[in-house]
Amino acid sequence: MLIRLIVARRSTRAFSSRGIPGTDLDAIQAAASAMPTVHGMRSGRAFLVKDPLRAHGLVDALLTGIAGKANLWIGRGERPPAFVVCAGDPDRSPVRDGRHLYNVDAAMAGEAAVLAAASAGVDSVWLAAIGEREVCSYLGLVGERVNALIALGYSRRGGIYDALSQSVISGRRRPLAEMAHEGRFGIPLDVAPPDPVRRRDAIELYGRCAGRVPVTLPPPCPAFGGQPTVEEMRLVLEAARWAPNADNAQIWRWIVVRDPAGRAAALDAAGVPGASGSGDFLLVAGCAAPALIKHRTREQPFALIDLSIASVHAMAMAAALGHGWNMLVDFDYGRAGRELAVPAGHRLVVLLMLGRPAAGHHPPWQQMR
Repeated sequence: MLIRLIVARRSTRAFSSRGIPGTDLDAIQAAASAMPTVHGMRSGRAFLVKDPLRAHGLVDALLTGIAGKANLWIGRGERPPAFVVCAGDPDRSPVRDGRHLYNVDAAMAGEAAVLAAASAGVDSVWLAAIGEREVCSYLGLVGERVNALIALGYSRRGGIYDALSQSVISGRRRPLAEMAHEGRFGIPLDVAPPDPVRRRDAIELYGRCAGRVPVTLPPPCPAFGGQPTVEEMRLVLEAARWAPNADNAQIWRWIVVRDPAGRAAALDAAGVPGASGSGDFLLVAGCAAPALIKHRTREQPFALIDLSIASVHAMAMAAALGHGWNMLVDFDYGRAGRELAVPAGHRLVVLLMLGRPAAGHHPPWQQMR
């Protein structure tokens, strides 16, 4: 089951010298390249640096930036044999309320690569605290911004650091009951236990992966014929909860809208009323809590990236359960947020539509927007 792969996937800070087979690298690139983009504009992308020597040199470029938790270890010992580069062109990007949505494209493509890597047994870690100017110069990128790098390789497991990094840095999650709301923000969603917050307990609950687990990320679905069950909804949210995120700040908050009237009101406020006519589906609104990065005083800057990464997990889990998806990120955030009672200081980022695919009309908004 896909949830086993998602729960077991860990952010690796120390790599071994083992190289990645070319067939696996090709599959990872194919997964990243296949992801849809906002309005189909492809203003953001993710591509691989496959040559080990070039990947090793990229480490020196990224280390010119702010020192993040993983950066201190990436430059020590064996360097990753490959990288995923998440980049976008601000001049071609859709922009809404000052948000450059190429960040969504790049983050979704990057996490598709991460899941494809995990399926192949390849470890990874997101790196956002990077020396962007040097990275762009090293890669010969002109006019593009790099919002993150993802190191790929095989973990050098064992030792005190490995134990601490997995149990303390990325081995825990907030309870789902603290993240999920029913209909409007502030109304707790009745999420049935179990609700493990430690990775090892989640692995014990769902079981361990045996062999490769296929990851399917189908294109956006234009019409729906039924909502996920309560248990399927819980698994979708659980998959989102275990997504990688900046500084393990876990800023995701989810508002689940099941009733047709509430769904239609939210989509009307968002400025996409036609979407409510696409059948019976579950609407999941993702917003970022005003979480501060630990030991810092500035607002968490990775709302677009972290919510997009978690959304990819939700889509993949929905697809594994036989459901389709559509996604809106370019809409009236303010009006939709007020309709959903999103508190001041929070940032509404995404509206996910999830349900059984159904044959039907193809409305003009069907392309992910």
